[in-house]
Amino acid sequence: MAVSVSPRISLPRDALVAALGLLTRTIERRNTIVAMANVLISVRGGLCHLTASDLDIWTTTSIALSDALSPDAATTVPAQMLSDISKKLPSGSELDLSWGDKEAQIACGRARYRLNTLPAIDYPSLPEPEWGATFAVDAKALRNLFDKASFAMSNEEVRYYLNGVFLHTIVDENEASCLVSVATDGHRLSKVTMPAPDGSAKMPPVIVPRKAVGEIVRLLDGRDGDVEVSVSDTKLSVTAGPTRLLTKLIEGTFPDYARVIPKNGSRRAILDAAALAAAADRVSTVSGERGKAVKLTFEGTTLRLEVKNPDAGDAEEEVQAEIEGEPLEIGFNARYLAEALRAVAADTISLRLGDPNDPAVMTSAASADHLVVIMPMRV
Repeated sequence: MAVSVSPRISLPRDALVAALGLLTRTIERRNTIVAMANVLISVRGGLCHLTASDLDIWTTTSIALSDALSPDAATTVPAQMLSDISKKLPSGSELDLSWGDKEAQIACGRARYRLNTLPAIDYPSLPEPEWGATFAVDAKALRNLFDKASFAMSNEEVRYYLNGVFLHTIVDENEASCLVSVATDGHRLSKVTMPAPDGSAKMPPVIVPRKAVGEIVRLLDGRDGDVEVSVSDTKLSVTAGPTRLLTKLIEGTFPDYARVIPKNGSRRAILDAAALAAAADRVSTVSGERGKAVKLTFEGTTLRLEVKNPDAGDAEEEVQAEIEGEPLEIGFNARYLAEALRAVAADTISLRLGDPNDPAVMTSAASADHLVVIMPMRV
């Protein structure tokens, strides 16, 4: 009679902690499907593959096994519990994991744990669409593309198609092919442009949802070299080293954002970004509300910032500026102004301005690869 042998593998504790740190963020805390609170562990070809999903995002990664002859096997284990246990085990240690039909056993030094498992067959499979384009892109450039646009994403239920980053390719006025990300909530807009990587021109325009944008930014944080991106009409995949993130996309049509970007402004101001951010933060203190309008007066070589609060008092501060054009008074949401300055992340910024009711365009004074449009407020 054949004897059933439980699969047994040995994993570096530190590698497992790092892998689960990526995977557990994908899982939703509240699940109607019990298996979705688990991480899928499968052993194939000398690697331990780990997968987590919320049915919209699938994140997979792998860890090399010291025993390359480990038999193929799979199970699912409570993800957060496994992560918590792994974090509390000594750094640099090895963790032995074995499992049967209903439970997994974890051993490390003198520590022993037993966790309930669910069959791997109950775990939803990873959906593979027919990819419209696959290309390599610099990890830092791709992270920048998502990160610098993401602050302007909406969270409205009605205009759901604004709850993400619009990723697409264009041909600019110099007939150069560009990869572009755009996000807007109707009050501000962020657009980031980079040269289109080889192979990206055929990708369909897609809207990457908020959660996936955040996970892609975290996945690429601190990573050097190229990563692989695949895009279809319904899904996007980013593969960085042993880790892959695949996400469903938002179905809908992103608005014609080019219409809200002013083509010309009769006024221009060059300012020190840190000085402007600090001054705006200080004067907005008296408002008591982060969304309160700050009045900006551009005249001569000075930008004056003012906040008036009938219940608390007034604040005023001046910042040196290089100003071209007629004097102007205009109001902006203090928080939106601060977030735009952080996103542009330049020492010196350029503000293109029209009339008091026209949107302002903020860019780095040195480059227009990232622009932010901010709608004015009545003051």
